[in-house]
Amino acid sequence: MNKELYNELKSNQRGEISKDSWFIASAQTFLNQPLENKEDVIRLIAFVYSWMPTIPSLHEENVNYKLILKNLKRLRANEEFELDETLKNLIPLTNNSIVGASKVLFFVNPKVVPIIDSRVVSCWNRKIAVGDNLDKKIKDINDKNINKKIEEYKKYWKNLKMWIVNCENKISIREIESSLYEYDLKLP
Repeated sequence: MNKELYNELKSNQRGEISKDSWFIASAQTFLNQPLENKEDVIRLIAFVYSWMPTIPSLHEENVNYKLILKNLKRLRANEEFELDETLKNLIPLTNNSIVGASKVLFFVNPKVVPIIDSRVVSCWNRKIAVGDNLDKKIKDINDKNINKKIEEYKKYWKNLKMWIVNCENKISIREIESSLYEYDLKLP
């Protein structure tokens, strides 16, 4: 995971995220929303689901909105926060999806939070987790076990941070993640 690999990914993109895409238009609207109450969390989830092909089901039985809000505020302020506990409470609100939960975190602090989804995972596993890097493979992000989803997401995030360091902090987490998302997997 270095600058050369990043450049390879970037040079072979599909070009689906154009400047007039829904992603670009909506991201600026969705960022920096208030984080004061349960309704603000639900609003963030609604924004997330404008980027996804399903409608979420709320599974609020054991959700601690106070904890979510406290940690989202810390994340926005670039402070340490309880990632595991935040995800354990967000995932049930996003159709038990780590993808949806990662997008909620992204809306709170897009400079540090990566989005994970099936396209990113597919590229990661085909281009990064090969040869000597098999330990970097991202396993099924749709696992029913929330703790397994969280561990895979944290592993992915940690590896992206390491990649940035390997590139002397000259690329961002968003640039790497976008390149993974946009990479044309039809290429050899």
